[in-house]
Amino acid sequence: MKKTDPEFLALQKEWYDKLKECGFKDIEVLRDGCWQLRETHAHIISRNINTINNPVLRDAKIDYFHVISGWVNDPDTIFRSKADRMIMEMYANGIKKKDIFSSLKEAGFPKSLAAIRFIIRRYEEKWGITTYTMEQLNRKRKPTP
Repeated sequence: MKKTDPEFLALQKEWYDKLKECGFKDIEVLRDGCWQLRETHAHIISRNINTINNPVLRDAKIDYFHVISGWVNDPDTIFRSKADRMIMEMYANGIKKKDIFSSLKEAGFPKSLAAIRFIIRRYEEKWGITTYTMEQLNRKRKPTP
């Protein structure tokens, strides 16, 4: 059966109609008889850049990293380990978690991405920047007496 066969096209239309009824949103759309991505990579990148160019979001992000940096560079700040200090210093400089992961591995402090995320959250909460639930900090709930 060829793709241009009317029987196939009718079956295909029926199938996509059923998917649409179920709430399925396909990442492709039929344009001029060809399937194309609904949203291209270039569009996603430009959307992310526009978010950063939003002055309110940009200023909030700058303030957030200034606060983190202030805590990291405070001589009275105590870290649990050298790895924690390294993670928070890199994070305060805006380095992505994925790049922190690679740097830690090279420095001999292998940590998973999840561990890095939990370490950052631990210090954010300790420094009063934000609060997290026990699950978000990967901690078990304390038994109630």
